[in-house]
Amino acid sequence: MNKRAELHCHSKMSEMRGLVDMDFLVEDAKEKGVSAIAITDTNSVQEFPDLYKRFNNSEEEATVKFIYGMEAWMCDDLSEADYEKQESYRISILVAKQEGFNSLYKLYSSARSYGSDPFSTIPKSIIKDNREGIIIGCGGAHGEIMHAVSQKVADDQLKEIVEFYDYVEVEPPVNYVSLLCLKSRYNMTVEEATEAVKRIVELSEGYGVPVVATTDVYYLHDFNIDSFKMIRYADGIRDYEDWTPKHHLISAEELLDEFSFLDENVARQIVIDNPNKIVADIPALRPIPAEKCHPIYPNANQELRDICYKRVHEIYGDVVPEEASKRLEDELTGIAKADYSSVYMIYHDLVKYNNDSGYLVGSRGCSGASFVSFLAGITMINPLPAHYYCRSCGYSDFEVKHIKGYHVGNCGVDLPDKACPKCGKNLAKDGFDTPFEVFLGLDFDKEPDFNINVSGDMQDETRRYLSGIKGIGTALQAGTISTISMKQAIRFSNEYNNTDDDYIDYEADQLVGVKQKDGLHPGAMLVSAEDKDVYDYTPIAHHLDSEFKTAHFEWHSLDKVMLKVNILSHTDLTMIKCLHDETGVDPESIPLDDKGVMSLFSGVEALGISEEDVDGFTLGTLGSAGISSDFIKTAIETAKPNNLSDLIRLFAAAHGTGAWIDNSEELVQKDGISFADCISCREDIMLYLESLGMDREEAYSIMDCIRAGKGYGGIHEEWVNDMKNIGVPDWYIESCEKIHYLFPKIHAAIYTVLSFKNLYYKLYYPEAFYRAWLRFRARYVDEEFIKKGYDYVNSVYNLLKSISDNELDYDEKIKKDEALVVLEMYARGCEQCV
Repeated sequence: MNKRAELHCHSKMSEMRGLVDMDFLVEDAKEKGVSAIAITDTNSVQEFPDLYKRFNNSEEEATVKFIYGMEAWMCDDLSEADYEKQESYRISILVAKQEGFNSLYKLYSSARSYGSDPFSTIPKSIIKDNREGIIIGCGGAHGEIMHAVSQKVADDQLKEIVEFYDYVEVEPPVNYVSLLCLKSRYNMTVEEATEAVKRIVELSEGYGVPVVATTDVYYLHDFNIDSFKMIRYADGIRDYEDWTPKHHLISAEELLDEFSFLDENVARQIVIDNPNKIVADIPALRPIPAEKCHPIYPNANQELRDICYKRVHEIYGDVVPEEASKRLEDELTGIAKADYSSVYMIYHDLVKYNNDSGYLVGSRGCSGASFVSFLAGITMINPLPAHYYCRSCGYSDFEVKHIKGYHVGNCGVDLPDKACPKCGKNLAKDGFDTPFEVFLGLDFDKEPDFNINVSGDMQDETRRYLSGIKGIGTALQAGTISTISMKQAIRFSNEYNNTDDDYIDYEADQLVGVKQKDGLHPGAMLVSAEDKDVYDYTPIAHHLDSEFKTAHFEWHSLDKVMLKVNILSHTDLTMIKCLHDETGVDPESIPLDDKGVMSLFSGVEALGISEEDVDGFTLGTLGSAGISSDFIKTAIETAKPNNLSDLIRLFAAAHGTGAWIDNSEELVQKDGISFADCISCREDIMLYLESLGMDREEAYSIMDCIRAGKGYGGIHEEWVNDMKNIGVPDWYIESCEKIHYLFPKIHAAIYTVLSFKNLYYKLYYPEAFYRAWLRFRARYVDEEFIKKGYDYVNSVYNLLKSISDNELDYDEKIKKDEALVVLEMYARGCEQCV
């Protein structure tokens, strides 16, 4: 069997056109004797990372060689004002050397400089300036040479056109004729297309430019054409009645037969010899360097150390307690050794920028588990164990386990009030008891994955500020990819076939996973070092709905080599800033053990209303994000939280998988187990096992296994025995084995604290709270709605309530919930707040 190379193939990352699955492509190529394939998606290289990861040094790669490339559109150089009016021609770009990725990524970025249209074009002069390591092919049916030949351009012009290219593509004549159905610029019969191909081959060979035959593969088999028509129909291309091209992968023998109108030797040359020669000269390549390009913040180790020691002395005085000093020094040493100080300093600068602008910042995930994060201002949560300290004289007390009501993992804020034995002043209470290992690993072997929440008012400001931080070269918004789901594929199939069958057929199944469009991560940025060329790592896109340049590769493909900086928006922070400005009450001064606020989690009396005023709603938490839903309400009524520690546990358990429903909920309701003893978050397990005497390393390993669901259905027998030997009850072990995922404690703590602060304003400054709620949280009720009066609001609420939740749409459910908040507003006499 003759082996051939296919130099033009579209994967599923070719937007709304490519149907080729890589695994199936390899199998089919083996069967058909295709030894090499160039992936040339239309203005996209998003298949590159997965292609490399899947096939580099694989058994399949020994049989089928992949070439990295892209199909693009080229135009002559005119003014930007005339950009969209220019004649454009399809080209193929193949990476021939490692440095060619840089050239290709720059060319892609040039094409996408004018928006997100997948057919955006590249000026010819830019291609001329970026040809290092790449080869340029004239792209078949839509190529410049076919256009010139069909227009009978003079020979001297043809020579200039042909010699620009490194090779020229030709396709079976039927592919050119079929373009009539796509309202192409051409109008030719099979005979005319055949003569045009002959002329192209003659010209190109005459000028010393090799010709390669391709089928411009969009799908694998001839019977897949219906799937291709289906997806093009979904993309708005409808004239397909007589469309019968050959855009599937075929063998050398089949392709030779398509060009049987040429001399046999010439046909063999363009089908087999020329493509194989091009492929033979291309070595194994890597689309994204393995080397990280993280920014290096100047003097980061020392700056971080100075910031932390200054802050720890501000809190604890001249003599820092051993519990704090040892943890600080351990963390600083580990962070420096693992080379993470630059990451900490970048986030320190971002948070400080927000704080200096008058806004609080919330940390997400596990980042607050680091004491250095707290001292550097990155999180408001102190992860040390519960303790007392004196702001006046420097006294501290970490020996609190003997105090009545203390429980492993409790927050310091829930300790009883106490006077300083040295100076008599009230002691401060702090500590959320979170081990650093959940964030940095046992040996600082987990890369810090910081996530910060900022006010929506500050999100873009913060992202702009990021670009100017010391050590950062390029900052790009993280990109995403939207692909066709099974549900969408069925809909596209039904539209194409004019049916409403709710099942997936073979043709529709081929559409699943096809790229629909590029997207934007809601908050993540990817940043590189000053001394790195970002074009070695990713092309850059320009989205019309974002002011920020965007990484073309999906962010998961880059977060191991570029630093991912997560800057997410949180409405609570905007509300708190607004409430601070209006009331003059600093949110950082709000006591987190306020009994009035805590009472809102068991009744509405503190609001000065009755349950009847709010349709029997038993909590005073209406209008507070995350703790007003029916699910959370039921969980609160079951768990009966009586302090901040319980609230954090409840929030964590409710956001885990397998932690509350059919687990802790049943233990509390049926078995009488105290909610504080149940597993709510990942840290609970480690702290509990350590408190019983288990080695810290083993306690961490068990926790890390269970929090990710790896203990679901059964924990390692050795661990079970070790747990039983230190007194862990059977019900606790069984609870561990029901867990699929555990929420991080610090993440839960941040959201609980922010909700608690909002509820403080609601309780003591109701008019300001409801004004802020209407401005920042309400979606379907507004001032006009409220001004229509209590009777109107009540009638709307009762109407929506009379309809089953299953029959209400999403918007109606939200409107019903918001109407109940307005009824509470009326009951508190705050309707004048609008």
